Amino acid sequence: PDAAVKGVDKPTSPQHSKVNRPQTMKLAMARTAEGIMAWLMYGAHTPWDDLELNKDEAAGHRPLLVFVNSRSGGGQGVDLLQELQILLHRLQVVDLKEETPEAALRWWSKTGQRYRVLVCGGDGTVGWVLSCLEELQPEYPPPVAILPIGTGNDLSRVLGWGGGFAGGSVVPVLQKVGEAHAAYIDRWLVACRDVLPEG
Repeated sequence: PDAAVKGVDKPTSPQHSKVNRPQTMKLAMARTAEGIMAWLMYGAHTPWDDLELNKDEAAGHRPLLVFVNSRSGGGQGVDLLQELQILLHRLQVVDLKEETPEAALRWWSKTGQRYRVLVCGGDGTVGWVLSCLEELQPEYPPPVAILPIGTGNDLSRVLGWGGGFAGGSVVPVLQKVGEAHAAYIDRWLVACRDVLPEG
Protein backbone atom coordinates (compact mmCIF):
# COMPACT_ATOMS: atom_id res chain seq x y z
CA PRO A 1 0.00 0.00 0.00
CA ASP A 2 1.49 3.22 -1.04
CA ALA A 3 0.82 6.70 -2.33
CA ALA A 4 2.94 9.71 -2.95
CA VAL A 5 2.04 13.20 -1.96
CA LYS A 6 4.71 15.93 -1.89
CA GLY A 7 5.87 18.80 0.37
CA VAL A 8 6.15 17.72 4.03
CA ASP A 9 8.59 14.91 4.74
CA LYS A 10 7.48 11.92 6.76
CA PRO A 11 10.28 10.21 8.70
CA THR A 12 11.19 6.66 7.76
CA SER A 13 12.00 3.85 10.13
CA PRO A 14 13.55 0.42 9.48
CA GLN A 15 10.75 -1.29 11.42
CA HIS A 16 8.22 -0.05 8.86
CA SER A 17 10.16 -1.09 5.76
CA LYS A 18 7.82 -3.98 4.91
CA VAL A 19 5.09 -1.59 3.80
CA ASN A 20 5.84 0.88 1.01
CA ARG A 21 4.83 4.40 1.97
CA PRO A 22 4.99 7.79 0.36
CA GLN A 23 7.59 10.11 1.75
CA THR A 24 6.09 13.51 1.16
CA MET A 25 2.97 15.61 0.82
CA LYS A 26 2.37 18.80 -1.18
CA LEU A 27 0.12 21.48 0.23
CA ALA A 28 -1.34 23.02 -2.89
CA MET A 29 -2.77 26.34 -1.76
CA ALA A 30 -0.87 28.74 0.50
CA ARG A 31 -3.97 30.78 1.30
CA THR A 32 -5.11 28.02 3.69
CA ALA A 33 -1.79 27.57 5.48
CA GLU A 34 -3.32 28.11 8.93
CA GLY A 35 -5.86 25.33 8.40
CA ILE A 36 -3.18 23.02 7.07
CA MET A 37 -0.90 23.70 10.06
CA ALA A 38 -3.79 22.98 12.42
CA TRP A 39 -4.34 19.71 10.60
CA LEU A 40 -0.67 18.73 10.76
CA MET A 41 -0.23 19.72 14.41
CA TYR A 42 -3.56 18.95 16.04
CA GLY A 43 -5.24 16.37 13.81
CA ALA A 44 -8.06 18.61 12.62
CA HIS A 45 -10.20 17.56 9.63
CA THR A 46 -8.15 16.83 6.53
CA PRO A 47 -8.12 19.86 4.17
CA TRP A 48 -8.77 17.67 1.09
CA ASP A 49 -9.50 20.59 -1.24
CA ASP A 50 -6.09 22.12 -0.49
CA LEU A 51 -3.99 19.03 -1.24
CA GLU A 52 -2.52 17.83 -4.50
CA LEU A 53 -1.11 14.42 -5.37
CA ASN A 54 2.46 14.23 -6.66
CA LYS A 55 1.69 12.10 -9.71
CA ASP A 56 5.36 11.63 -10.61
CA GLU A 57 6.09 9.84 -7.34
CA ALA A 58 2.75 8.01 -7.39
CA ALA A 59 3.24 6.63 -10.92
CA GLY A 60 3.15 2.86 -11.03
CA HIS A 61 1.69 2.48 -7.53
CA ARG A 62 -1.76 1.40 -6.38
CA PRO A 63 -2.37 3.46 -3.23
CA LEU A 64 -4.47 2.10 -0.39
CA LEU A 65 -7.06 4.34 1.26
CA VAL A 66 -8.09 3.06 4.70
CA PHE A 67 -11.27 3.98 6.56
CA VAL A 68 -11.23 3.09 10.25
CA ASN A 69 -14.26 3.06 12.50
CA SER A 70 -12.27 3.79 15.65
CA ARG A 71 -15.36 3.12 17.80
CA SER A 72 -15.59 -0.49 16.62
CA GLY A 73 -14.17 -3.59 18.18
CA GLY A 74 -14.07 -2.50 21.82
CA GLY A 75 -10.77 -0.65 21.47
CA GLN A 76 -9.47 -2.55 18.43
CA GLY A 77 -10.44 0.34 16.18
CA VAL A 78 -8.27 2.79 18.13
CA ASP A 79 -5.30 0.40 18.14
CA LEU A 80 -5.62 -0.20 14.39
CA LEU A 81 -5.89 3.51 13.70
CA GLN A 82 -2.69 4.22 15.62
CA GLU A 83 -0.73 1.49 13.83
CA LEU A 84 -2.04 2.51 10.40
CA GLN A 85 -1.10 6.14 11.04
CA ILE A 86 2.48 4.98 11.66
CA LEU A 87 2.63 2.69 8.61
CA LEU A 88 0.84 4.83 6.02
CA HIS A 89 0.67 8.44 4.92
CA ARG A 90 -1.87 10.68 6.66
CA LEU A 91 -3.88 10.97 3.46
CA GLN A 92 -4.28 7.22 3.35
CA VAL A 93 -5.93 6.84 6.77
CA VAL A 94 -9.34 8.32 7.61
CA ASP A 95 -10.82 8.08 11.10
CA LEU A 96 -14.58 7.82 10.58
CA LYS A 97 -15.12 9.17 14.06
CA GLU A 98 -13.63 12.48 12.88
CA GLU A 99 -14.79 12.74 9.26
CA THR A 100 -17.07 11.04 6.75
CA PRO A 101 -15.81 9.03 3.76
CA GLU A 102 -17.10 11.31 0.99
CA ALA A 103 -14.33 13.93 0.84
CA ALA A 104 -11.50 11.38 0.86
CA LEU A 105 -13.19 9.25 -1.81
CA ARG A 106 -13.82 12.32 -3.96
CA TRP A 107 -10.17 13.46 -3.62
CA TRP A 108 -8.66 10.06 -4.38
CA SER A 109 -11.04 9.58 -7.32
CA LYS A 110 -9.87 12.88 -8.85
CA THR A 111 -6.21 11.83 -8.70
CA GLY A 112 -6.61 9.33 -11.53
CA GLN A 113 -4.85 6.69 -9.42
CA ARG A 114 -6.11 3.10 -9.45
CA TYR A 115 -6.36 3.11 -5.69
CA ARG A 116 -7.84 0.49 -3.37
CA VAL A 117 -9.96 0.85 -0.26
CA LEU A 118 -9.76 -1.00 3.05
CA VAL A 119 -12.65 -0.58 5.49
CA CYS A 120 -11.93 -1.42 9.14
CA GLY A 121 -15.27 -1.90 10.85
CA GLY A 122 -18.45 -3.96 10.75
CA ASP A 123 -21.15 -4.43 8.14
CA GLY A 124 -22.63 -1.00 8.85
CA THR A 125 -19.31 0.75 8.24
CA VAL A 126 -18.70 -1.22 5.03
CA GLY A 127 -22.22 -0.43 3.82
CA TRP A 128 -21.65 3.27 4.53
CA VAL A 129 -18.47 3.40 2.43
CA LEU A 130 -20.07 1.38 -0.39
CA SER A 131 -23.06 3.74 -0.40
CA CYS A 132 -20.73 6.74 -0.65
CA LEU A 133 -18.96 5.16 -3.62
CA GLU A 134 -22.30 4.39 -5.26
CA GLU A 135 -23.42 7.99 -4.81
CA LEU A 136 -20.09 9.37 -6.04
CA GLN A 137 -20.11 7.20 -9.19
CA PRO A 138 -16.34 7.51 -9.81
CA GLU A 139 -15.00 6.77 -13.27
CA TYR A 140 -12.79 4.15 -11.62
CA PRO A 141 -14.68 2.31 -8.85
CA PRO A 142 -11.96 1.11 -6.44
CA PRO A 143 -12.03 -2.43 -5.06
CA VAL A 144 -13.00 -2.53 -1.38
CA ALA A 145 -11.46 -4.91 1.17
CA ILE A 146 -12.68 -5.47 4.71
CA LEU A 147 -10.87 -5.76 8.04
CA PRO A 148 -13.72 -6.92 10.30
CA ILE A 149 -13.70 -5.30 13.74
CA GLY A 150 -17.42 -4.69 14.19
CA THR A 151 -20.12 -6.69 15.91
CA GLY A 152 -21.79 -7.71 12.64
CA ASN A 153 -19.25 -9.07 10.16
CA ASP A 154 -21.43 -11.20 7.88
CA LEU A 155 -20.33 -9.49 4.66
CA SER A 156 -16.68 -9.97 5.60
CA ARG A 157 -17.26 -13.69 6.20
CA VAL A 158 -19.07 -14.14 2.88
CA LEU A 159 -16.31 -12.35 0.94
CA GLY A 160 -13.53 -14.37 2.59
CA TRP A 161 -12.04 -11.70 4.89
CA GLY A 162 -12.98 -13.62 8.05
CA GLY A 163 -15.35 -13.06 10.94
CA GLY A 164 -13.15 -10.83 13.08
CA PHE A 165 -9.67 -9.41 13.44
CA ALA A 166 -7.63 -11.52 15.88
CA GLY A 167 -5.33 -8.64 16.79
CA GLY A 168 -1.59 -8.27 16.37
CA SER A 169 0.13 -6.42 13.56
CA VAL A 170 -1.94 -5.10 10.68
CA VAL A 171 0.95 -5.55 8.20
CA PRO A 172 -0.14 -9.09 7.09
CA VAL A 173 -3.62 -7.71 6.40
CA LEU A 174 -2.17 -4.90 4.26
CA GLN A 175 -0.12 -7.44 2.32
CA LYS A 176 -3.21 -9.63 1.84
CA VAL A 177 -5.14 -6.64 0.49
CA GLY A 178 -2.34 -5.96 -1.97
CA GLU A 179 -2.52 -9.54 -3.27
CA ALA A 180 -6.31 -9.96 -3.31
CA HIS A 181 -8.31 -10.22 -6.53
CA ALA A 182 -11.42 -8.13 -7.10
CA ALA A 183 -14.87 -9.71 -7.35
CA TYR A 184 -18.16 -7.96 -8.11
CA ILE A 185 -21.09 -8.10 -5.72
CA ASP A 186 -24.71 -7.09 -6.21
CA ARG A 187 -26.27 -4.62 -3.79
CA TRP A 188 -30.02 -4.42 -3.43
CA LEU A 189 -32.40 -1.98 -1.85
CA VAL A 190 -35.42 -3.80 -0.48
CA ALA A 191 -38.52 -1.88 0.57
CA CYS A 192 -41.11 -3.71 2.65
CA ARG A 193 -44.67 -2.50 3.08
CA ASP A 194 -47.94 -3.88 4.34
CA VAL A 195 -50.39 -4.84 1.62
CA LEU A 196 -54.03 -4.74 2.63
CA PRO A 197 -56.10 -7.69 1.44
CA GLU A 198 -58.65 -6.90 -1.23
CA GLY A 199 -62.31 -6.75 -0.30
